[in-house]
Amino acid sequence: MVKAELEKEHRYTDRAIETIRKQLIEGLVSKGVFHSVSAEPATGDYQVDIRIAKIRVIAPGGRVMFGFMAGRNYVRVLVTVRNSASGELVTSFETTGYGASMGWGAQSYGVDDPVREVVKNVIEKIR
Repeated sequence: MVKAELEKEHRYTDRAIETIRKQLIEGLVSKGVFHSVSAEPATGDYQVDIRIAKIRVIAPGGRVMFGFMAGRNYVRVLVTVRNSASGELVTSFETTGYGASMGWGAQSYGVDDPVREVVKNVIEKIR
């Protein structure tokens, strides 16, 4: 399950949720962490819950004005993995994905790069 628990609404919330869900399902199977992934937690051996805690995206105009001083885009998530049968906590951690660290050049200005990094981090830590 992927959901957002943000202090205030963000325009990239829905995109981040859908992208994390899709990439995580594909990544967990392709990397051999799980044989299959189901959207129904009752049917799996483990339940992976991801809560988006923070999204920060600098608009292209702000990035042009302030360049590298505008800071990096990021998505911070809290992850818990539980055994579905017993409810026992297997692991719990926080991870952050970053992107758009410069004010010039070809790069993603939205949540794509941070989400890609979050998914990579989650898969590595669950392995």
